[in-house]
Amino acid sequence: MAQANSPLRGEVVAREENGHARLVFTFPEPIEFERTIANGVLVLSLKTPVDIDLSGLALSVPSYIVAARRGPDDASLRFALARRLTVAVLPAAERLFVDLLPEGWQGPLPTLPEDVVAELAERAAKIERAKRLARNGVSNLSSVPLTLRVGRYPTFSRIVFEWNDAVETILSRSGNTVKIKFNRPGEVDLTRLNVDPPPNVRGARMDTEDGRTEVQIDVAIGADVRGFRENTSYVLDIASDDGLGLDEIDVVTQGQVSGALPPAPTGDEKIRLSGTASPPASEKGDQIPGAKAGEAIQGVPLAADSEPDPAKPTNFASSTVDPGTEPEKPPTTSGNLEISVSPLVIAGRPETPTPVPPDEPPDAAEPKIATGAPVARSPVAEQISAAQDGAAAQTGTQAPDGQAEELALVQMPDAAASEPEPSGPLPESIFDDPDQSEVTMEASAGEAPKAKPKVEAKIVGETLRITLPFGTPVAGAVFQRAQTLWMVFDADDALDFAAIAREGADRVNDVSVVVSGRMQVIRIKLKRRYLITASPQGRGWLVSVGDMVLDPATPVVLERALRADGRSKVVANLPDNGNVHWISDAEVGDQLAVVTAFGPARGMIKRQEFVEFAALPTAHGLVIKPIADDLAVRIAYADVVVTRDSGLTVSAARWRGYVPGQKGTGDGTRPGFINFDDWQQGGREDYRNQVKRISSTISRLESENRAGARLELARLYLAHQLGPEAYGMLQLGLEEDPEVENDPVFRAMRGVANIFMNHFKEARADFDVRGLAQDPHSALWRGIIASRQGRWREAQLAFAEGGVALDAYPADRQAIFRLAAARAALMTNDLESATRHLDALPNADLDETNRRKADLLGAKLARALGRTEQALAIFRQIADGPWGQEAAEAQFNRISLEVQKNAIPVADAIEQLETLAISWRGDDIELSVMQNLAELHVSTGNYQRALGIMREAVMARNGGERTRQIHQDMTEIFERLFLDDGARDMKPLKALSLFYEFRELTPVGRRGDEMIRKLVRRLIEVDLLSQASDLLNHQVENRLIGAARAQVAADLALIHLMNHKPELALRAIRRTRQAVLPISLQRKRNTLEARALAELGRVDMAVELLNTMEGADIEQLKADALWRGKRWQQAGLQFEKMLGDSWQGDADFSDVERLNVMRAGISFSLANDRIGTDRLRRKFIAKMSSSPDAVNFDVVTKVGQNTGADQGKGIAFNTLAAEIAEIDTLSAFIENFRKRYGEVGTRALGDTSDAGGAAAAQNG
Repeated sequence: MAQANSPLRGEVVAREENGHARLVFTFPEPIEFERTIANGVLVLSLKTPVDIDLSGLALSVPSYIVAARRGPDDASLRFALARRLTVAVLPAAERLFVDLLPEGWQGPLPTLPEDVVAELAERAAKIERAKRLARNGVSNLSSVPLTLRVGRYPTFSRIVFEWNDAVETILSRSGNTVKIKFNRPGEVDLTRLNVDPPPNVRGARMDTEDGRTEVQIDVAIGADVRGFRENTSYVLDIASDDGLGLDEIDVVTQGQVSGALPPAPTGDEKIRLSGTASPPASEKGDQIPGAKAGEAIQGVPLAADSEPDPAKPTNFASSTVDPGTEPEKPPTTSGNLEISVSPLVIAGRPETPTPVPPDEPPDAAEPKIATGAPVARSPVAEQISAAQDGAAAQTGTQAPDGQAEELALVQMPDAAASEPEPSGPLPESIFDDPDQSEVTMEASAGEAPKAKPKVEAKIVGETLRITLPFGTPVAGAVFQRAQTLWMVFDADDALDFAAIAREGADRVNDVSVVVSGRMQVIRIKLKRRYLITASPQGRGWLVSVGDMVLDPATPVVLERALRADGRSKVVANLPDNGNVHWISDAEVGDQLAVVTAFGPARGMIKRQEFVEFAALPTAHGLVIKPIADDLAVRIAYADVVVTRDSGLTVSAARWRGYVPGQKGTGDGTRPGFINFDDWQQGGREDYRNQVKRISSTISRLESENRAGARLELARLYLAHQLGPEAYGMLQLGLEEDPEVENDPVFRAMRGVANIFMNHFKEARADFDVRGLAQDPHSALWRGIIASRQGRWREAQLAFAEGGVALDAYPADRQAIFRLAAARAALMTNDLESATRHLDALPNADLDETNRRKADLLGAKLARALGRTEQALAIFRQIADGPWGQEAAEAQFNRISLEVQKNAIPVADAIEQLETLAISWRGDDIELSVMQNLAELHVSTGNYQRALGIMREAVMARNGGERTRQIHQDMTEIFERLFLDDGARDMKPLKALSLFYEFRELTPVGRRGDEMIRKLVRRLIEVDLLSQASDLLNHQVENRLIGAARAQVAADLALIHLMNHKPELALRAIRRTRQAVLPISLQRKRNTLEARALAELGRVDMAVELLNTMEGADIEQLKADALWRGKRWQQAGLQFEKMLGDSWQGDADFSDVERLNVMRAGISFSLANDRIGTDRLRRKFIAKMSSSPDAVNFDVVTKVGQNTGADQGKGIAFNTLAAEIAEIDTLSAFIENFRKRYGEVGTRALGDTSDAGGAAAAQNG
């Protein structure tokens, strides 16, 4: 309440709306009033004086009010009306609504706005709840700390409620309002959700009732919401309907719920599915307005006050009827859907498993082979099998030959043998008619059956969403055949499918479930075909049935491959696979191999037909329909392999002599072998004739018969090392027959063509195929590729693997392989292998180029073995020979070796390397020269040139391993200079220039920030304040966030103050405000802000800010601000307050204390405060008389000179006051500031900890 005689501060808003004017008055508290109208003047007499500005009313509603003013006692408001009006006044708590209506107003009077009415109702409800809590003794419940965190992500927003203990939660949705109820009281600041809400959030509010907390969040229209628990937090994810979306509101109960669940049913229990069931009123959950049936408030009831009424069924998660509870009235249905045993048959394969070819490698004998080995079956399976056998006998049909008994789950024999048989009674009856059969399960005597997890079904838009909850994550497969949806899962969890009947009756005809061992099959007959999607949801699965694909599966790709025996197979990559199940579909009359897998969803997008089998479309998993009797489907690690004993015939062949999977384009035992001798067809002298002959043949043939001739021409080109020509022929052949790309020989030929064209990345891809993995000839070519790419260790291993194949090549080709192998061995310091390869070279057959390469490698080997003189002699000999790659490399090695032996001055070496860098470019030799040249410049202290050369090298050959190493060297040099004080001996301007030129080398994170701080301190030492501020400003604007940004901004503000730019200092502080900062950092920033305000003459704001802090430095800063603002009386009192009892005792005054005494005397004198001057003189005359300022103190405080105006104080006083005023208090402030907070940047940017703990400072 306001104090007596203190006017209430009010506000008024006036506007015209709907043909009348409305004035809205707002006061801090409700106010009593009386209304009178006389002579065209409206008077509101108030019981309490008010302070309100009415000057703008006549301008806001000129057609209604001519003038407005307050009464003399501020207890009345007077309004001169522009014409005859009808006045209606509506009080609403602290607000007063005054409506000015035209004369003759027709219709009802204006009412209060809806939001005001809702607010008043909420207040009344709170008061009533408080009274009820007080009566029930709940008012003393302790409030649990609750923290709100908000996250923004590309496709959704996340809101996290953090408790300090587990609480129970219920989540519900009504229209566009999401409600989260917690069973504990708590207070949370929802300002961020209202002031700066994340996407898809429109606002939030909180209420506490009966010791519980309810948060209501308004979301966007169509937003998708999901909630779940994470430790002691509750997480709410909100996504728009046009983004990735969330599956649905997912309710997770937090804490332990007791007393909230009804007792388990006893006696006989029947599982029955009924379509479009309408439960009794007592069983319908709290319905969301406008929602479909079944979209009830979701969650678990809070335990405290929600004891279920034993006479009524209790709704918990949805409007689903608990199958274990006998309803008061049977639900009405539009059809009769029941759990039935359909003609589903899970069939075994032949008793004899498909043999694995004897030469297949161990990894080809894939684990988890689906065979026809007999397995143990459950009693249920036995009775179902017996019933179906009986039906077959009556109709005179027999099971297909070779099939095991129906409902036998096909597994590994040892797994099947260990499968325990389920205990319990058998079904009462098995109906032979699949459309009318029913399974009735009776509980064992004296035992209450366990409540089955409920399958949730919900219509969302036009889509039926089915959620299957399993106890643990399970592998599954989901597919559709005709109008039947099949779901196969590697789990035996007994589920309640009642919701599918009720919610999906408009699209579901029948549901059948069969469980066998650790596998169950759910088959749903649909009224027509739909689009099916499947995705994992927690531990279960979400299956959607509708007319649109909600979450498309990742396509499973079938690839043709060759087995080790050269025969073909088809491989599908299906990571996290489960098992292979052979299932018979009695309605279609065929068998299917169903391969299950864990999430995420991966399936066949469309049907693919092969000669021996077909791959059916799936929403998830893989389904193979065999055509050949001996088809085998196996799992091999992350792959699914489809094959048969004789191999698959996956397609027809068009390359001459090539049958995919059966006969390759060349020697299948040596697919990577390039037969240079035979393929040349007569040698180089006959090359042109051979090209003409084959080209003529191609021109005469029909297009479908040209493939063989193209292959022959491609071999001829390869034999003559004409890579582009060979590659072109191979690509033409590939266009005519895409299947040939699966042939290893073709891949090897194309890979060699790519090597000849220096396309090493493409060549690597060609040789990285399964058919070439174990081929030694391919290993040699992989070694060539790795050596050309600088991957020396990989090259050495490849050459070692392919060494056994070297003798198959002619001498000139052997030389190329051995020279590359020797270089790789030298680069990996394997001197023994290098020596072996060099000794094995066919020296007699080497041409001049290969001989120079061999000599160069021999010299490098000699250098590595320590025979430097021998190496130098060979290097000089090669360098003096014909100019080329070998000569350039020899020249570089000679210079580097002479520098190593100190046989050449560094300056001469630099000059020679500079010349070599210009004369040879484009390969690793250039990079080596530039790298060595940069090292020499670093050794001489020429960092700018060294870093410049290294930058050129990186730009010239970006992306290679060598360039990455050079860039790493650049970074290390830069860090040595600016982190390890390597640039300490440089002139500051030169160091700053070097930093700016290569500032992109500044490391990210803490080390980069430390580097800049050191440079800033260096610049401050030499008074380069503008340059220092530019560096820190870049940090603040571009690199830092959070508390680190706030701290660096404080350092920047201090530099601006030192540079006499207080306006920039103030801007740096205010642009980097943070809601929460450590106490010490907040105090530092506030101090700098106050000093900047004082420097700008805004004394009142500076003093107001300083009044929030304590300390001697704050008192001094406050005195300086008052002194600078010429607030003499306040300044004098502040100086006197700071001096305290220092006038007592025997200790002499310090220089600062004497200056404050003098400034206090001048302040009192200029304020004409004789009492203050006399008081100061009496207290300090004793000590000041013996100080160096004795005469000055006498001038300042002498009573005879302290009367009248300033001009009457005397020349001596005015001169002394001017001298003291000129004393630079800013320098003293900066010195004291540094003593307290350290130099600029001495504290780690990210280290904003405080010994006294962090405080929530709101004025950062």
